[in-house]
Amino acid sequence: MPALIEMETDEWAVMPEVSLDAGEGIAGGGFSFLFLQVPTKTAHRFVFVGLGLGAGAKSKLAKALKLIHVGLSNPLWDELDVNNPFSADDLDRSVGQIISLGAGAILGGELLLISGGISLFHGAFFRLCSVSGFKLGALGVGGSITTGMWVRLGRPILLGP
Repeated sequence: MPALIEMETDEWAVMPEVSLDAGEGIAGGGFSFLFLQVPTKTAHRFVFVGLGLGAGAKSKLAKALKLIHVGLSNPLWDELDVNNPFSADDLDRSVGQIISLGAGAILGGELLLISGGISLFHGAFFRLCSVSGFKLGALGVGGSITTGMWVRLGRPILLGP
């Protein structure tokens, strides 16, 4: 089964779990996402940690409340627009970027664009994919552009047979 779990594919979906970013000028952020490898129905938890530029401060410590369904049966998953097929192993420790703009008090809106696997040699695995929506627990206003690394946490989670 491990060979199947680690296969390269262009069929991925993503769900944001927690995001925390803050800063005026120099910004830092930590984000947690579940990535679903659709053919194997296997989820992988990734954190994204990086530094960049930002203005404002905000914290969303609740899971995303997605109000827009983007193509998969579970409305919490956003389909990922993949440029180059990749595996979870490929994404692990790859360079990425997150652009975040948001505002709210208790319920807020956020534009969140993610990129991963950025390389001078082969192009990105995915670039500026939207996982935007409404969030619970949003407090504040701000935005950031963060460049960092995707790091896989734990073992794959099999979601189906």
